[in-house]
Amino acid sequence: MPQHYAEQSLFFDDIKNIFITRDPRGCFCSFAKRKIFSNETVDDFIAYYRHCHRGWPYKHKDFLCVRLEDFLLKHEETSQKVLDFVGISKDNKVLHPQYSIEKSRARMNNWQLYPNQKVMDKIANELRGFLYE
Repeated sequence: MPQHYAEQSLFFDDIKNIFITRDPRGCFCSFAKRKIFSNETVDDFIAYYRHCHRGWPYKHKDFLCVRLEDFLLKHEETSQKVLDFVGISKDNKVLHPQYSIEKSRARMNNWQLYPNQKVMDKIANELRGFLYE
């Protein structure tokens, strides 16, 4: 469970936590694009990803774990799951006008285009349980 939960629950009576995760190969590509990790630091990325996902999937009434890919491929179902979890009716749902599910779906597997597929293979082997397939 994320480390700050105990602290946060002291300040809120009905705290709700939504943990959104993503296929680690896609995460790595996003981080590499922003120069946070690189081919040379893939081991650091793997350690970081494992650290962030300690105890995954979290089983607690105040936690909802959601895959980013589910938002893209099963948008209505996943959105409803989130709305139900936080107690908001679908009528109040507002989709940001700049957000495009179709564009995001098209980029979802960009990791397949990553120039060094050996890095993607290493991530897949080391973080197999977190892959979205």
